Amino acid sequence: MRRNFLEGVIELIQEEGRTVFFSSHIVHEVERVADWVGIMEEGKLLYCAPLEELKASVRRIVCTFPEPPPTPELPGLLRAEVEGKTLLCTVRDFGEATLAAARALNPTALAVEDLSLEDIFVALVGKGAV
Repeated sequence: MRRNFLEGVIELIQEEGRTVFFSSHIVHEVERVADWVGIMEEGKLLYCAPLEELKASVRRIVCTFPEPPPTPELPGLLRAEVEGKTLLCTVRDFGEATLAAARALNPTALAVEDLSLEDIFVALVGKGAV
């Protein structure tokens, strides 16, 4: 039933160009149909913008080091996790300044990863966010 409803919403948007306000805790469904996303926590709107803008803004930087990673100080740092010699940093407002700060940590390897909307939601409102 939920799948039929979601398919009906997608059809309505595509065929009739309608605006639909869709609220759900099932984030992968929102990602499938939304052009714009609003993220709320405890009744407060944290973010409201086009989905693609949000996905370009919140990214994961993965840095590998020969030794245990240093404590990161990156602009817009939301979350930092260490897995062995790898440092995983989720940042908001990703841009050249953030990338330059990550490079300044002198990692042996550095990669930037896109995140799903669910990963972004957890980074913005989840426990353990910086």
